[in-house]
Amino acid sequence: MRRSLALALAGVLGLPATPALAGGLDLPIVYTARHAGMGGTAIAGVDDASAVWHNPAGLAGVSGLSLLGNVTLVDTNLETSPSYPNQDVQTGDAIAPVPFVTAAYRPIDKLSVGLGAYPVGAVSGTFRYNDANGVPTLNSQNTIVYEISPAVSYAPIKELSVGAGYRVTIIQFDRHLGAASNPVLVDINSSGANFAGFRFGAQWHPLKHLSFGAVFRPEVQVTSGADSGHLLGQAATNIQAKLSYPSKLGAGVRVDLDPFSFAVDYEFVWNSQFKTINLDGDLPHGNISAPFLFNWSDSSTIKAGVEYRPTHAVALRAGYAWDGSFSNPGYPDTYMQPPVAGSYLTLGAGYRGPSWAVNVALSYRPDETAVITANEVASATECPLCAKPGTYGSRLNMALVDFSKDFDL
Repeated sequence: MRRSLALALAGVLGLPATPALAGGLDLPIVYTARHAGMGGTAIAGVDDASAVWHNPAGLAGVSGLSLLGNVTLVDTNLETSPSYPNQDVQTGDAIAPVPFVTAAYRPIDKLSVGLGAYPVGAVSGTFRYNDANGVPTLNSQNTIVYEISPAVSYAPIKELSVGAGYRVTIIQFDRHLGAASNPVLVDINSSGANFAGFRFGAQWHPLKHLSFGAVFRPEVQVTSGADSGHLLGQAATNIQAKLSYPSKLGAGVRVDLDPFSFAVDYEFVWNSQFKTINLDGDLPHGNISAPFLFNWSDSSTIKAGVEYRPTHAVALRAGYAWDGSFSNPGYPDTYMQPPVAGSYLTLGAGYRGPSWAVNVALSYRPDETAVITANEVASATECPLCAKPGTYGSRLNMALVDFSKDFDL
């Protein structure tokens, strides 16, 4: 029942596969163009419908009805060694659109509500290569996590707002590995949903030009299921996999000194909650398990941005984000983020009309590359589905545009 509902929800969202993306389950910069232009900073300053995602307390900044849509074009390429040491194959360039839709409404003074639907993370790609025995091989993964979130914000006093969002987390997990003509080493198409997620936030404006914010997202565990498929080359039924979407804590500060604004955010992600994905299934006379080991580490992200407003209607933005390393070189995965820190440089601009606004942004991350040696990698006995020693690389650039419209009701 839950799998059918998850498929229906994913279909309603109409979200495409992201064909070459490695970035863990959290990207420092993905929504929206207005905030991405400032390095992804938003925790203290968000005051539009995107607060459903960034910090639900920010919904207090909405008046009347506000609709917001964003599209992020993701340009990616992965390099890895999935079959034998120093294979160093690449997916090739791939571009995919990632949508984001939110709405917010302030029915009465002090109370605002919102609703959003969007992807929150992806680890995806397709490799085609000859394995160590010269056999043409398909190695494909499409893991996308979606979220649908209603949220509410309450401002007991003018300077303070608190908010909470209810999160429906949906996962699509497809994995295909083996001979290109019949990839049955692992062959599943699965989906699932979790209906017990939340997000909590607060914003405090002690001075006219100074704002603070905090937001917390507790861990959710989503079980993805498939009626049938193949695990380790054997036909299996009732296949299930449990994925942990880790907790994240963020805090931010924003200073507005017209015509400039400055913002800094800090985020801590409990990536250590993401240890393994065990694909478990039933055989005619027993059961079977295909383990994918990760054992990630907790990580920190620091974002900073500046906005300059030469006129009331025009805004120019720039930002930087540093994303700490979290992947484990001891358990290399074909689609892993290289075990090195990443840096993001962003530029953006916006124009605000009487009741609408449009923003654009570009995010550039220099190619990340790491060489994993044989001494670092776990044994084949401990991790039979791990990738091999070699060069692991990832490129991730983004172009974003958002549009919002306000209605006085």
